[in-house]
Amino acid sequence: MYKNRHFIFMLSCLVCMGVLLWTQSAVWGGVMSLKDWGMAVTAMAQGRPSETETRPEVMLRSFWRQVDLRQIDTAKNLLTQEVLDSAESREVFGLFADNPLIGIQSITIVATDVPNRYLVKMRWKSVVSDKENRVYFCDVKDVGGMWQICRIIKT
Repeated sequence: MYKNRHFIFMLSCLVCMGVLLWTQSAVWGGVMSLKDWGMAVTAMAQGRPSETETRPEVMLRSFWRQVDLRQIDTAKNLLTQEVLDSAESREVFGLFADNPLIGIQSITIVATDVPNRYLVKMRWKSVVSDKENRVYFCDVKDVGGMWQICRIIKT
């Protein structure tokens, strides 16, 4: 019996994983096609939640979270080419790339009177420096069914 304990443990893990995947399918208890599994794996690999396609506030929060986690390449996917070339984005990415101890403590996103413009208030903190409050205006636009940041304005 002791020789088979690893096999029994692995078999029970596989059964549990199978039950989890079966219950998390599109229709509870249904069978997902290979195309659905491929789309799910692709969505996980892209690193952006599906809500970024429908709500700009969620996309903005996702962008700043990715910057905070130093996932710069993934965060750049949420910007238009004009913003990537701007000095504001280079400053933001440079600040987080150069200072590994800085982190966003809180973030507040508020819609403004201007259509598709959001006020982003952040509090940054570092182990070696005091808290710092930053305020940005972020303009967003719908590009191919996905929201992207088209302008960042530091106030």
